[in-house]
Amino acid sequence: MLRILGVPISDDDCRQLIATLVVEGTPDAMTAASQISKGVDRDLYAVGLTPGERAAVLACLEDPPEGLAELRGALLREHQG
Repeated sequence: MLRILGVPISDDDCRQLIATLVVEGTPDAMTAASQISKGVDRDLYAVGLTPGERAAVLACLEDPPEGLAELRGALLREHQG
């Protein structure tokens, strides 16, 4: 299970997030999708995202599915902190 900001995310939720980021299509969304995809494909423990990539992920999680709600919370806390 891949971790983003220390939050474990299932492969299915990662794939859903990747698809949402690709639809978003901004440069930061596309590089975040690529990083997360590499993490899933290579069965990595965790991936790191740049501040811009994190902002792109947060923008895609306005109404997150249950499996991504914890990630949204972590991103919001970081963004507000």
